[in-house]
Amino acid sequence: MKSLFDSQYPGVPFVNVQQDDSWRDLAGGADILVLLYPDAIGLGFTQLEEDVWRLKPGWAEVRVLNGRHRDFLLNRTTLRALRARRWIERLMLMEFLMAAIFVCVTPLLLIVDFVRGRR
Repeated sequence: MKSLFDSQYPGVPFVNVQQDDSWRDLAGGADILVLLYPDAIGLGFTQLEEDVWRLKPGWAEVRVLNGRHRDFLLNRTTLRALRARRWIERLMLMEFLMAAIFVCVTPLLLIVDFVRGRR
């Protein structure tokens, strides 16, 4: 992710929030803050986003560079959409739906195969 950041934002200082405790001071004076999401929707970044929104100056822009090489502005609307996607991801709704369909359809397919003589 660091090499992707360096290619997209050459000459911009890179700060790792896990290793540099002074990042909060730097965020308070930055014009642009770039968050690096290793995945598409930034699972696990909620607390960092809240900290960044609280610390950034009013004019500062928050951008996201994700693992799919997408660079986008993180505004209130985008943040709400990301949080909704994270909520869906955590609930695993699609996985449960597909498992339910599988459980319901499998016995029917087994009966059809048995009637047709397939074993």
